[in-house]
Amino acid sequence: MNRRAWGDERFQMSVSLWLIALGLVFLSVPPANAADGKGEAKLDGRVAALEAQVKTLLSRVQEIHKQNEAQQSQIQALKTENQALTTKLGCLSKEGDEVFFTGCNVNIRNGLGNTSTKNGLGNLIIGYNEKQQEKTASPNDRSGSHNLVIGVKHTYSNYGGFVAGSNNIISGSFASVSGGGGNTAGGKFSSVSGGGANIAGADYASVSGGAYNSANSDSSSVSGGHHNTADCCYANSVSGGGDNLARGTSSSISGGGGNKAIGYLSSISGGSRNTAGDEQGLKPGASVSGGENNAANGTFSSVSGGGANKAIGYLSSISGGSHNTAGEAQAASSGASVSGGDNNTATGAFSSISGGNNLTAKGEDCWRAGGLKHGC
Repeated sequence: MNRRAWGDERFQMSVSLWLIALGLVFLSVPPANAADGKGEAKLDGRVAALEAQVKTLLSRVQEIHKQNEAQQSQIQALKTENQALTTKLGCLSKEGDEVFFTGCNVNIRNGLGNTSTKNGLGNLIIGYNEKQQEKTASPNDRSGSHNLVIGVKHTYSNYGGFVAGSNNIISGSFASVSGGGGNTAGGKFSSVSGGGANIAGADYASVSGGAYNSANSDSSSVSGGHHNTADCCYANSVSGGGDNLARGTSSSISGGGGNKAIGYLSSISGGSRNTAGDEQGLKPGASVSGGENNAANGTFSSVSGGGANKAIGYLSSISGGSHNTAGEAQAASSGASVSGGDNNTATGAFSSISGGNNLTAKGEDCWRAGGLKHGC
């Protein structure tokens, strides 16, 4: 039943009660004897009393009618207000402890008219947003805007980012830290997916996980492991392992420990303490597939495995063994190769040593294999 119907019913009920009361009064009055003066006086008194009661009832009915009109005005005003709220919040509903937005978008803005602005407002924060207690470079800097914040003790000083986990920092625009603890995404569009104490410090840089990894050059990446670094130039990567350094432009290290890919387009697949490329970055394309303490320093040189081998010349290669050398750093030799053995040296152009120990191939197209040789 609506409020207007209830008001009308109250009014009708009041009038009905008044009529019933009046009828009962008249019915209760006994017929007076014309000769009885006392009875006539009593009747006059009763009629006067009834008239007073009727007057009071009429006054009350009028008062109720005025109240009804006032309530109708209030009801109409509430209907108008409700209609306005329904128009604005028609997609909002609540059931128990659940609030629903149905058939609409939810926009959270900082009020400055642009996404790429910041004033500490316009963030969506899930949780109590506890502050950091530890001393950090920028403790509790929460001046950013339009960020999604989940977890505790985060710092968000830029715009358009996402941070979750604990004690993480997003200071680059549109940067993200998806989880973990103590991670930092400092470059524009940089990201850290998880792990601990990882840093994506350059634009478009990423660290997927692990601990104490750093991607500090633009578009560089570290996929996991620990204490790995991709820095200096551009688009270098470390996939895993520990204590690896990819410093050359577009250089890569797939795993292992203590490896250094320092030349342009250089690569190391695994092993330990191997080096690919030269410090000056003038000899691109060097690679080491594995082994230990191997170095491929020549342009497009390679060492496939073994230990303490050095491929120094242009297009030089060493397949395995130990303490072998292919090519010379200052000479114009090219294509020298050592397939294995120990302490062998091939320095002639396109010279090769297939195995053995302490062999030397200095002449062009010289070939040696144990006690055999050709063109030397």
